[in-house]
Amino acid sequence: MLSSCGLALLMGGCSMLASQSPADLFDRSIPLQFDWADAQLSPDNRWLAYLQTSGQKGLWLAKADLTGAQPIRSDQLRQTSTDAGKTSVVNLVNPAWSPNSKFLSFLSYEGLPPGENHRLWYLSPDNISNAIVVYEESQRLTAGLWSPNSKSIAVVDGEQLILVDLPHEAQMIVAKRVVVFPIGSRALAWSADGNWLAYPVMNAQNALELWIAEVSTEDRRMLMENEDASAIRLPSWCPDGGRIALLEGRMSPDSQIAPSLRVLNRDGEVQVDLQVLGTEFTPTTPVLWSPEGERIALILRQGAAFDVWMVNLNDVSYSQLTTDGNVSNLLRWSTDGKKLLIRTWEAIKPLNVSE
Repeated sequence: MLSSCGLALLMGGCSMLASQSPADLFDRSIPLQFDWADAQLSPDNRWLAYLQTSGQKGLWLAKADLTGAQPIRSDQLRQTSTDAGKTSVVNLVNPAWSPNSKFLSFLSYEGLPPGENHRLWYLSPDNISNAIVVYEESQRLTAGLWSPNSKSIAVVDGEQLILVDLPHEAQMIVAKRVVVFPIGSRALAWSADGNWLAYPVMNAQNALELWIAEVSTEDRRMLMENEDASAIRLPSWCPDGGRIALLEGRMSPDSQIAPSLRVLNRDGEVQVDLQVLGTEFTPTTPVLWSPEGERIALILRQGAAFDVWMVNLNDVSYSQLTTDGNVSNLLRWSTDGKKLLIRTWEAIKPLNVSE
């Protein structure tokens, strides 16, 4: 159910002022605390959002130099969004930056997981005292993913795929059987032009098929069938919009099948099918195309070690780029394709990449 209007909330504190100019984080690092989860750096490198897991728990916002940190006050969210006398805890999860860095979105729910009274919010980092709820539902909301033009957010409401056009207009893209558990927004992918959205649909065999939707029309296409209910796929559109990469793995802990990377065209024809032998699937991290569309960076696991790997599509080869075993996320490529910005357990830092 869509809220009838934006809901402005007082969350305390003064609004935070942005840095004077974006820091070039491809030349330096940001240290992270051990109790900061899901740290998200804004695309302009000016803001850091993270989930504090100890002390004053919740969603926090700071400048990229780690000054001016302030919490998004969930107690105020509870007071304005629940019935009188209700005191259930409000949890804030899934922080995500709009591509233009102007907005931070997040999801909230009340009580213990999976919770109730789910809501989708966004705010400006320059004024955290004014958050707006743009979509709300009693069912579980998952997978908030910004469109490339920063004007819409794709969200899964139960098993429905919804597109919320800001500030608060919603349209249904797919009515049923869209299942993003257990990988959340990684199960969705926008084309660079924002016209197409890739998403998973559970079939009668309880296996996830890959579909794409043209969001401005009723064009819906299945790109890949699936008969293996344990198979999970992470989609990622090529910058040119003509190809989709799929990292496929199994969630079964005793699976002996190495993850595979497939590249499909928009008609579902497989152009590349490569197994990365000796590694295991990591479902919680993105698959990133290089700017020129000839390399793909991903995170794979070897035992307890999580490292960055690179697939070169020119000769269909792969190589391991890091060996520390502590990489938790891939953030983005540099525009020249020579560096990656990665998140480890200790820091957000650049990684040199040989072409």
